[in-house]
Amino acid sequence: MSDIIIHGDPRSTFCRSARMACVEKGISHRIEPVDLSAESYRKIHPFAKMPAMDHGGFRLFEMSAIMRYVDENFDGPSLQPGDGKDRARMEQWISVNNDYIAGDVGRRYLLEYFMPSGPDGAPDRTAIEAALPKVRHHLGVLDGALVNSNYFVGGEVSLADLAIIPFLAYLDKVPEGPELLAPCTNIRRWIETMSSRQSFIETIYQAPQTDAAE
Repeated sequence: MSDIIIHGDPRSTFCRSARMACVEKGISHRIEPVDLSAESYRKIHPFAKMPAMDHGGFRLFEMSAIMRYVDENFDGPSLQPGDGKDRARMEQWISVNNDYIAGDVGRRYLLEYFMPSGPDGAPDRTAIEAALPKVRHHLGVLDGALVNSNYFVGGEVSLADLAIIPFLAYLDKVPEGPELLAPCTNIRRWIETMSSRQSFIETIYQAPQTDAAE
């Protein structure tokens, strides 16, 4: 069967999570750029979001579903705990990522630096300041979850870690990042651990090279 195709943008956190799952399982994949406004893409993802997946004609959309498909249909180390309670905790943290981290840390805070909406193309400081209290709260919750573990569920990496790390990895690229992470010793340890994994390294966004002007 053909390689897995991830439809999306390599800068997308959700796309990166899906790609990290592929690398963790040791399976080949490629990322296919998409035009979210194209009617042809709506046949793959009816809500015109990303990522979506194509594997030999089998199509799937939504990050969580794609990660589970990759984990459950290929050989390699399991990315889901064997214990039912731990699997439920994994689901809990994936939901936390999708419902709270993605919105409050991703769209309302980080995105303001990467796609500024303020005057003259500058980051909107009012929007950033408004987002910071929830960012601090969410980081505190995540830090507390890592007090006694290197990962969010048990002693092994799981889909929960792959879902969350792309967002938190961006914190070192924004001005408040060091201050936000300073009290979060457990998150800092976890980021260091996750950043050393091959799945993280292979999915780091590389800007396209442009020819230098002669």
